[in-house]
Amino acid sequence: TPATATQESEHAQIVERRAVQDAQTPEGLKTNQMVLEDGQLPLEQKKRKILRNLRTLEQAGRIAAANKYQDLINDISKGHIVVSEITLTTQALPV
Repeated sequence: TPATATQESEHAQIVERRAVQDAQTPEGLKTNQMVLEDGQLPLEQKKRKILRNLRTLEQAGRIAAANKYQDLINDISKGHIVVSEITLTTQALPV
């Protein structure tokens, strides 16, 4: 579903807060550049990127839409993977 104006506004506030926090973070502790760039995307673009990455992971046999990606959710909740690893993994997979 498309992001509402309210969701986009709330998202913009979060992105702004993260930028301020990042500016105060020592260089050695900053997040991966790709993650920072993704954090600056509008909410609607983030949704599209997530869906594209989910399709890529599903085509690679890593997750299944049939169980509403529950295996992915379980792995994240157990700390087996973090969201930045998902992004890195999907970029390494052939499309």
